[in-house]
Amino acid sequence: MSLSTFNLTIVTLLGSQRIENLTRITFETELGELTVLPHHQPLLTILKPGILEYEDIEGKITSLAVSGGFGEVTRDGNISFMLDSVEHSESIDLASAERARDRAKEMLQKKDDLSEVDFARFESMLEHEMARVRIATKGGRR
Repeated sequence: MSLSTFNLTIVTLLGSQRIENLTRITFETELGELTVLPHHQPLLTILKPGILEYEDIEGKITSLAVSGGFGEVTRDGNISFMLDSVEHSESIDLASAERARDRAKEMLQKKDDLSEVDFARFESMLEHEMARVRIATKGGRR
């Protein structure tokens, strides 16, 4: 790792992955979208369901759909994410993601019949499925 890059570790229930020599990472938090560059201040944050996008030292941009979790930027400049799930665009079944998105929208329209917990669950599901559809169709934010 050079002074102008950092490393990312993604941990899920299925295992972990280390990605080295990154120059930028952008993700969605409870307070809005956040971009981390080399030499970022230490940080702990909650990730919302959405798109996690990173750029490596060669300029290659990778977009992932995440369902939420926790993130940490350490003093030494490394980043760790503990995520419920993460998916690359090629592993997303677009038709399935669209059906799940539509189902979440339908459930949210019945908000008067939902408990606060169920409403929050369907709202999170909608955000995640919308990210999956964006990743599968366009590759992310671009």
